[in-house]
Amino acid sequence: MPLSDETCLKLALISKNHDKIAKEFETIYNQYSKLVSFCIGKFIDNNETIKDLTNDVFLSFFQNANNVKGSIKSYLCKSAKNKAIDYLKSKKDYIDIDSINTLSINSASFYYNLFEDLKRILSKEEIAIIEYHIVYGYSFKEIGKILNISSSNANVIYFRALKKCQDI
Repeated sequence: MPLSDETCLKLALISKNHDKIAKEFETIYNQYSKLVSFCIGKFIDNNETIKDLTNDVFLSFFQNANNVKGSIKSYLCKSAKNKAIDYLKSKKDYIDIDSINTLSINSASFYYNLFEDLKRILSKEEIAIIEYHIVYGYSFKEIGKILNISSSNANVIYFRALKKCQDI
């Protein structure tokens, strides 16, 4: 059974071997950079800004790797959201946190167009499960609790939805 990203990173950090640490960071970056960009793209509608903020998220992650608790994926998704909101606040393009869902859909054409396309082929439940899992980093167990379904059912729906997207 392969070790989790979190375990591999902790072992590399404990070893203080710079090559192992660099390899783990590179693996984490390659695995999650598109997800982080997607999370930022939910709020920001400028590719250059998305790239810059994605790099900022990973720089912050690398600088604070010893303090990361829990899932790396969840940490990076939350960091991406926070970086995007901080950026919007600094540009005075910010709407209060209660209105952020409206902001994200209306201001990020990438995210909006993606989910508009998905609405044509997927059910609301399938879209919700994909969003909870990919964007917010929730486990299938957490998604099951949110949607009042079993975790295995959430898992099956997720992979069937992905298969539908691939087939089209």
